[in-house]
Amino acid sequence: MIEEFIEEEEVKFDMLNGEQIELYLLLKLFDLSDYSIDLFLENGYKIDTLRIIQRREIEALLVAPHLAERTKFIHEINKWRKSLGLPLILEPLQLLDSNTTAGSSATSTSKPSTTLSSNRQTFTAQFLITRSHKGKNIIKSYNELGYPKIEYHKAISHIVVDEFKDRFGRLTHEELLHRGEELEKLFPTEHRFSWYQPTYIKDSNGNLKRLGKYAKGSLYNRNLNYKPVGTPNGNKENAQCTTRPLPANLDCTVLISPTVEMEFEETKTWLKHHEDQWEELKAKWESTSFVRLHQISQIQNRRICSILAEYPALRNTRGYMLVQIDFRFKFPENDELLFKAWPEFRKKIFSAFKADVSDADGKKLMSFLLQDDLTDDCRDYLTFALLINLVPSSVIFLTKNETKSRPRWKPSLAESREAYLMNVKCLNELEADISRLLRRYNEKGFTLAPLLIAV
Repeated sequence: MIEEFIEEEEVKFDMLNGEQIELYLLLKLFDLSDYSIDLFLENGYKIDTLRIIQRREIEALLVAPHLAERTKFIHEINKWRKSLGLPLILEPLQLLDSNTTAGSSATSTSKPSTTLSSNRQTFTAQFLITRSHKGKNIIKSYNELGYPKIEYHKAISHIVVDEFKDRFGRLTHEELLHRGEELEKLFPTEHRFSWYQPTYIKDSNGNLKRLGKYAKGSLYNRNLNYKPVGTPNGNKENAQCTTRPLPANLDCTVLISPTVEMEFEETKTWLKHHEDQWEELKAKWESTSFVRLHQISQIQNRRICSILAEYPALRNTRGYMLVQIDFRFKFPENDELLFKAWPEFRKKIFSAFKADVSDADGKKLMSFLLQDDLTDDCRDYLTFALLINLVPSSVIFLTKNETKSRPRWKPSLAESREAYLMNVKCLNELEADISRLLRRYNEKGFTLAPLLIAV
């Protein structure tokens, strides 16, 4: 039996060249059947092409009734690609049907999933509302109450306008009229003119009838005032900064295919408008870590504010989870290193504090560290507060436009400490303390910097 198997393998290898043999052995490690392996060989695949193969190509190659083989292959090739630092096979973005209920997705066994259509006609008011978790809840609440709450108008206007404008730009007069009619059907108690009322409208005889001097309505206002995320003040150059071509002299071992980049842009648009679906947002965020980190690395003169503008979900109170996901992807073995090393660091640095802390405030903080009944949180705060004593600020030269009488300034230890760590004893004082710090920044001509707040 073993001899027959060896002979069969030798015959197969005799018919293959060197590159095909390498591919055959790799796919055997993936535990694919000979039938599936033959499909790859017949279509001319090699090891190099497996590095750039896309989801759609896999779905076209491994069709029903071999879906289990497809699942197995995608799982194994993702493990293989990750070990080589290559981008993973991303999940396809499916176009949800407007009648799809929460928790279900539009799937098809006869053809592969496709990305969201780029057609303006697809993104109607009903389509955008029914694919939004918040929109579904508003419709459900309206049906139960029989009337809309005051805040519904604002929320619906944001859902209908924001994502559309991010993709296609401003809605036209006809599109606003159509959306007003759609919303009147969804919310019968709300007249379509409450959403958008033009200055003129045609009556049944085709004659123009004047409705008002100016157009108005919540949709009209949002369409006029909303600026797409990533384009502050309408600056188109900023909007394109994350998708500029790779520099010719860039030493990059991995190039992102146009298909992956297109799917990523679809996902990025979805992320901007679905913070209310946090668990699904985290899953999509994790599946696109490689492309996002690569694009951010290509931004010239990147700053925190520009990254936050591109990815507003990071401003969410749970945005730190998204940072952890990307950090874990880039440094898979070091994601807990800081937290593991911190307690030991906190003990060892105390000797440095003894040698360098000489001011009264610093010595008072050190006296608290000597107490045995302190919690770890308190020790962490005191350690952070004393770090400035080891690296005190030097003299800072201020711009003459900001202050002519004092072009140089050396901040005290207390001022330096407050610039990165603020202790708020009462939440009622938080706004006043931050305003005071911002005024100082403006007076000195400084830009905003990250700030830790301890309450």
